Amino acid sequence: MYEVRIMGRVSHVPPRTPTRYPELMSDELLVAVMGTGIVAADDPVLTADDLGLTRGDGVFDATRVVTAEDGTSHIDNLSAHLSRFARSIAGVNGAAPDLEAWTALIDELVTAWRRPGEAVLKVMYTNGPETRRVHSATGEQTSNLTGRTGAAQNQRDAGTAHNDAQKLPGETGDQPSGAVAQTRPVTQLATIAPLPDHAIAERTGISVITACRGFTSDAFAGAPWLLGGVKTLSYAVNVAACRHAAAHGADDVIFTSSDGFLLEGPTSGLLVEKDGRLWTTPTGATGILRSITVEQVLEAADARDIPTSSRLMRPEELLEAQGVWLASSGRGVVPVLRVDGHELATDEQLTEQMRYWCGFAEAPAKSG
Repeated sequence: MYEVRIMGRVSHVPPRTPTRYPELMSDELLVAVMGTGIVAADDPVLTADDLGLTRGDGVFDATRVVTAEDGTSHIDNLSAHLSRFARSIAGVNGAAPDLEAWTALIDELVTAWRRPGEAVLKVMYTNGPETRRVHSATGEQTSNLTGRTGAAQNQRDAGTAHNDAQKLPGETGDQPSGAVAQTRPVTQLATIAPLPDHAIAERTGISVITACRGFTSDAFAGAPWLLGGVKTLSYAVNVAACRHAAAHGADDVIFTSSDGFLLEGPTSGLLVEKDGRLWTTPTGATGILRSITVEQVLEAADARDIPTSSRLMRPEELLEAQGVWLASSGRGVVPVLRVDGHELATDEQLTEQMRYWCGFAEAPAKSG
């Protein structure tokens, strides 16, 4: 049996029969493919020309799974993460995902995961192979490059699932008389792996540096091709920023805009306590991803009459703040202790409250 935690509430999911393939089980990595179920971690799940691999043309989402010693697990905010996942898929021109099918796949995966402790559940979607189409009426494959038809294959080919509703880029709804609409297989899979040790260790506090992301604070306004607010697989810049931080003796980065405003972390949202209010940075024109953890904190703060708002902030404002945090689904709400070598004030009481609101700590002791 496992539990699903949705915005701080826990709902219980009835137990399922353990997987039929115990030889596929691992406590280091579990992989499940849409339409197939759990596969061995070293099984091929992509073609060599998958657009997610060759062009970063895909999206993902991730959240925390906590498993007790008896194998009972809960998933943090699954509904919210799947909703954001669906928005990201739409951002790369994918068809609306079958969230019931995704929930069933995740159910199978989490039921099979028995390693006690914290783990990361990741769901991934790509726009599939670059060089093949599938006739929706016949199931026969053709090459996008040559147009030649090959033998019909299984409905799902090494991690891809046919999506008859999705058109190829540049296709229109008009088809010549007698023509058969063509669709591209898409790649859909999920994984569970242990949460990295450093993510747990960093919960006590981190040192960050600021780094310019190279865009103005309004660069994403009216420019959907920039994929603002979409959690894409194109994460090379984010990973490079983390390497840059490590090379300079820091744990993480806070991105800034080219016109001098704070944005977000490579894998986290920003929270700032200043002037009696809890602030975050705005989404929309900034291109910032909507952080489920930040939203969870702000909703809980609103319910407790703690003023909250969003606005563009300058880096120097962090030096005047009562508290600064980076928030993510894996690490939780982490206090920033230093920025660019400058010590920051910390609000330990609010830190514990926010951790509790997000399910990362027990209820804080009441003073007095």
